Amino acid sequence: AALAGADDVIKVGIERDVDLVAEDKLGNIATHCALSKDHISSFKILRKAGMPSSALQADGRNYTQVAAKNGSIKCLHSLLTDESEDIEFSDADGNTALHLAALNSHAVSYNCLYRHGASI
Repeated sequence: AALAGADDVIKVGIERDVDLVAEDKLGNIATHCALSKDHISSFKILRKAGMPSSALQADGRNYTQVAAKNGSIKCLHSLLTDESEDIEFSDADGNTALHLAALNSHAVSYNCLYRHGASI
C-alpha cells in the first residue's frame, strides 16, 4: 500500500493493527516504500502512526538516503526540515545522501541536500 501511495489502505491497516515494521525481502519497511516513490502523505501517515523515526534498509541506508537515491524531492525536503536524520550518514558502501543523489542523476535532490548543509 505504501509503495502505491494508497493512503486509505494504509489507514485501514493501521486501524487493524497490521505489522507496520514487517520487512520485505530487501529489508524495506512501509516507510521506505513510501519514500522510494515520493508518497509524502503516506510517509507522514506512517510516521504519525508510530513508525520508527529512523530505520535502516538492509544495505544500511536511512530515510534521507532512500529519498535522495530515488529523487523523492517532496519526501526529502520534509525529512530535512521536519525530521532529525543525520544528513552526513554513510550507508554500507560509504555513500551519503548527497552521493546517492549524484550517482542517480537527481540534481534537484542534490541541490536540496546541499542547501540544507550536506558536505560535498
